Amino acid sequence: MHRSVWAIAGLSLCLCACATSGPRHSEATTQSPNEDTLDGDYDQVKVATVNRWALDHGATVIWNHYPQRRKSADGG
Repeated sequence: MHRSVWAIAGLSLCLCACATSGPRHSEATTQSPNEDTLDGDYDQVKVATVNRWALDHGATVIWNHYPQRRKSADGG
């Protein structure tokens, strides 16, 4: 019994350490796409819609890859 308590305590400390190590989310959210790096192909309407929904529902969005605009059938 005494050994299992120490094992559980040790595991909980390890899991806490794993959960706290990593990139800060504030750094990722402060960067916004600009037209030079994305060539203006990202879908600004979708980004604004998803960000607004997240704000209204208390969620946080971290964009790893911004959504791209769909190309029209005529290639434009």
